[in-house]
Amino acid sequence: LDECMDIFSIAWSDWEHLIPQEIHLVQKTKMINNLIETDIVTSVRPENLRQIKLWLDYHKIKYNELIQSNEKHKLDYDIYIDDASRNATKILEAGKKCLLYNQRWNRDLPNLVKGIGNGEIIRVYDLYHAIDEIRKNVA
Repeated sequence: LDECMDIFSIAWSDWEHLIPQEIHLVQKTKMINNLIETDIVTSVRPENLRQIKLWLDYHKIKYNELIQSNEKHKLDYDIYIDDASRNATKILEAGKKCLLYNQRWNRDLPNLVKGIGNGEIIRVYDLYHAIDEIRKNVA
């Protein structure tokens, strides 16, 4: 995990060259913000928060707060979007819903996992898919 965090730190130190994962990111994040209050929660090292904020602002990503936490599942959110299997599993075990953003490194989890209470992991393939799932929960 430390090696991974080192890689993230190196990547964020060069934030100007980090490319968004999706096109139309501004429009998609605005759509999400119109549905629910949105915070960006990251587990990167606190010293990288400045670079992340600069990247978010540069790309005009709308959000409420930028929060650093290594225990996302303990935060008071109804719906999470995450790409880490470890986080998704902890969110599920906490009885919450996680929209698992599809990546090569999280294919160890099935596309849909039901847990206790409202606990659920749903794989999403892009933010439009996540928006559809969010709409189902706020309707």
